[in-house]
Amino acid sequence: MFDLPDDPVSLRSFLERSPDFVALSDFTGKILYINPAGSELIGLEDVADIGQLSALELLTSDGLDLTDDIAAGLVSEGEWEATASCAIT
Repeated sequence: MFDLPDDPVSLRSFLERSPDFVALSDFTGKILYINPAGSELIGLEDVADIGQLSALELLTSDGLDLTDDIAAGLVSEGEWEATASCAIT
């Protein structure tokens, strides 16, 4: 079976074409990547500016309220995903 995360070229292509905001950060919160839809949404025109952003700067107030849950999920599971009951809008 094809596993998208194990194929960096396919994963990047998928992220680049996604109409949804997608950003990747390291565990310190430093943004490493924002897809084109996300860059357009926040008005980021220069890719060099990505390294100046923190994940916390991209969260809404509702998202900031979830940071403890997000951190706990990352530590215990290595991932965190918004669910319908806690979707960030």
